[in-house]
Amino acid sequence: MRSKELGWFFTMILGAGSLYAQPSDQFRRHTSWKDGLFIGANYQTGTVTILTTNATATSVFQPGRNDMNVGANGLGFNIGYTGYFRDDQMFGMRYYAFLDWNGYGARYKSSPYGGGAYYGSNNMLAYGAAADFFYNFFQGAFYRDDISLDLGFYVGVVIAGNSWLMGVNGQNAMGLPANAKPSVSAFQFLFDVGIRALVVGAHGIDIGFKIPTINHTYYSDSHYSITFRRTFAFYIGYSYHF
Repeated sequence: MRSKELGWFFTMILGAGSLYAQPSDQFRRHTSWKDGLFIGANYQTGTVTILTTNATATSVFQPGRNDMNVGANGLGFNIGYTGYFRDDQMFGMRYYAFLDWNGYGARYKSSPYGGGAYYGSNNMLAYGAAADFFYNFFQGAFYRDDISLDLGFYVGVVIAGNSWLMGVNGQNAMGLPANAKPSVSAFQFLFDVGIRALVVGAHGIDIGFKIPTINHTYYSDSHYSITFRRTFAFYIGYSYHF
């Protein structure tokens, strides 16, 4: 998708959030740019699916198609705004920009050009804009009402770019030809679901899943192709709300 079209999607998400997710009087009035602002970080773990096709492989021991799942771990960062649809703060919306990094190792299958080696410094980046809607099914206070607690769940969508960075050593492990020009980056669409907690109106905890939906063809020719997809990412995150 062209950069112009991506910009339109990002503007649509952020604009919708600022138009409809208005904060309640009980929360924070937007008298400055920091009102409703949050910044966060999270730890992620999940899997990456690697699909290779080799038109020259015909034996049982070297099948022409191979699917491989490997574990991936990494970190995520986000910054955005929170708003509420009602004064009781049960329904709300978050809209934010984010950056995810995941690293993983894989022993790649042989290609017609070589490869078949292990490489442990594969990197995956995801970056873009997201929005989610949340519902707080519990609101209460503890310790003489000094500690407030909101518990809820959320469902969201993510519009992102996805980059797979392996370098020359990684491409050699895959068995790409010397003149290969792999497609490093592409568009990605994800779903985001999970549960959230907000303590004393400032400290947020999220536990959820990101689920990508689009395969990324990293390299393809008439003899060989390799495709990547981050199957899912489970994350635990903390955010500070201003």
